[in-house]
Amino acid sequence: STAKRCKEKHLEEALQLTRVLSEGLQALGEAEARPLLRCVLAFQMEATSSSSSFQKLEQMVTQLAVGKEALLAQEVDMLLAGLALQGEPLAELGAGLAAGGPGVDAVPLPAVSMFLEESSLGQQHWRQNLAPLLQRLATTLRWVLQGQPAPGSTWGYLVIKACLQVFQTLPKDVAPLVWSTSGKSETLQSLLGLLLEVVWGKALNKDTRLLAGTALSMLVNTAPQPQYGASAVLTLFQLPSQGTGELKFGELVVEVLPVLESDGLEKLVLTRGLLTCCKVDILSCQLEGLPHKACLLLDMVFPAVCALTREQKDCHYYCFQACALWLQRLREGLAALWHLMGSRILAQDNELLQEVTQLLWTNAETPVEGVSEFIHSSFRLLLEIYHLECQHFQDQERPLYQQMLQRVVSMPWQIKARYVPLCAIIPYMGSQQVLDAYPDLPQHLLSCLSTNHLCPAAAEVYKVLVRQQCSQWRDGQRGTEVALAEQWALCWLPLLSEALCSPLPILQSNAANHLLTWTLRQLPATQALLAAQFGGQDTMSLRAWVSLLKAQKSVAGALPLGDEALERLSRCLGTHEEGVRLAALGLLCCSPNTNQPLLGTEVQLLREFLPLNLNCDSSSFRQLLQAALRKALVRLRDSSLAQLRGKAPQGSGPGKGAEQLAQAVGEAATQHLYHSPGRFTRA
Repeated sequence: STAKRCKEKHLEEALQLTRVLSEGLQALGEAEARPLLRCVLAFQMEATSSSSSFQKLEQMVTQLAVGKEALLAQEVDMLLAGLALQGEPLAELGAGLAAGGPGVDAVPLPAVSMFLEESSLGQQHWRQNLAPLLQRLATTLRWVLQGQPAPGSTWGYLVIKACLQVFQTLPKDVAPLVWSTSGKSETLQSLLGLLLEVVWGKALNKDTRLLAGTALSMLVNTAPQPQYGASAVLTLFQLPSQGTGELKFGELVVEVLPVLESDGLEKLVLTRGLLTCCKVDILSCQLEGLPHKACLLLDMVFPAVCALTREQKDCHYYCFQACALWLQRLREGLAALWHLMGSRILAQDNELLQEVTQLLWTNAETPVEGVSEFIHSSFRLLLEIYHLECQHFQDQERPLYQQMLQRVVSMPWQIKARYVPLCAIIPYMGSQQVLDAYPDLPQHLLSCLSTNHLCPAAAEVYKVLVRQQCSQWRDGQRGTEVALAEQWALCWLPLLSEALCSPLPILQSNAANHLLTWTLRQLPATQALLAAQFGGQDTMSLRAWVSLLKAQKSVAGALPLGDEALERLSRCLGTHEEGVRLAALGLLCCSPNTNQPLLGTEVQLLREFLPLNLNCDSSSFRQLLQAALRKALVRLRDSSLAQLRGKAPQGSGPGKGAEQLAQAVGEAATQHLYHSPGRFTRA
């Protein structure tokens, strides 16, 4: 918003001013500096909803307190003591809100979080006052779970966020309260029980439950030894089958009440929380009391992920996020897992590999928004892990690649999901091996380009293949950029030529937009080969040639044309085919930047074109003509404004040609309306 931008601007100016006046500020005595520090700290309390504003104010406070660090620490202590040390302010806050009482300060929870996250002195204060802070957080969370806040309030989320930040920011201080017999905290034990109630869904929404799972994982991370943390996680996973009784988490013992009735979502909450932030050494260490060198990541978390993808149909996004996270954590923990297992994790005859691949293939066509990205990243991670294992164990046989490619080839080209694993396979098999095993691929890509929903997937396959080929050609030292372009032409020029010369507008348009421009950026020398391919005088060649010029213009920013090219472009503007005329008009009017002025040749060609085309009988032609002409007029406007503002080089403004074009547009439009007053109405 405007107000926020204005505030950020003023804060930046104030920060710069404190730096400029640093010597004078350092000369202030404590009596003069104290009110200034209190003022800025008060602003910090008001800025707890904006991290960027808080950070700027933190820098200002630090600058003001140079040489007076003790004074600043004292002021911060006094400020934060008012949040959690006067009675039970967080609980009183809840009571006040519930009663609708006047004068209730709504700052404490956001302030606790922000000072924990962004302020070193804030962290120091909470470290020294950890016990009362935990007490207030437990009191507030209990009040929230009793249903006191209004429906839809964010208090549950805020208090759990504060818990998470305490565990994340002060792990060494929290650890003795959980894992030491002599130091265990009854308050933290109570808070743990409340967090478990949140995970199991007591009166809170899904986002709050997911955050509670992350908070529990952060608490697990405070374990002094990985085995302690792993044992606590194992207990959490066994809780649904355990029923009522006691749960032991480190030295904390929580009574499991019948109120913790499972709705199935708690498995997702725990699993996603662990995969989001739990330490790799905890996930990959050997679980005591279980056979076969079991560990959390392989023997507890993965079965949970598989079950989630089958059961939680209303949480598909989070389930497949967990799947992608599991593969990511597996990638991070490979070295530790190899040491534990003494063998490959994803061996070819391994049941785990079969389950992972089956999971990805089964859900590759999931229509839920965002899931396809997780599936794509999961395929890439799976193949990367497989590649690393083959390298580590010096295994030259890598049948997974061929098996996945054969599965892709066996699927109909109309299935979008096949192109995701195909993109992932190419870097490992090599482009030529893929093309040899799948000779119909270029033709299938051409078919996809004529189908809108398959076009992006086909374009991505083309880009991956060409990148891989260029890398191989460069490694093979096959010569200059011209030589690379010639190598490209052997494989891809027929496909691109057929698409750009196609009578199907959708195929021609998609090939130009998705393949042609990208190709010219990657391999500029292909322009000459393409231009030679489209040198004919037939309609399709002219249309393809104009598309090539337009792509060049978008890449280079400008397109100076020689006499021969200008003559051919003029013929395109005068041809009887409306599609070619419109494509040529679009070339003249478009530009990568709207403030790029029209060239003299563009103005002249437009002056010749407009009077002859405004009276066309086709309403669709007139509409597209208007749209193209609007782009030219926008260029005139923006380039003129840039000239006035001094942002354009001297002499690059629209000048006389622009005035002539504006006059020509006006004259042509007037003549057209005079002779056929109803034409624009029909359009």
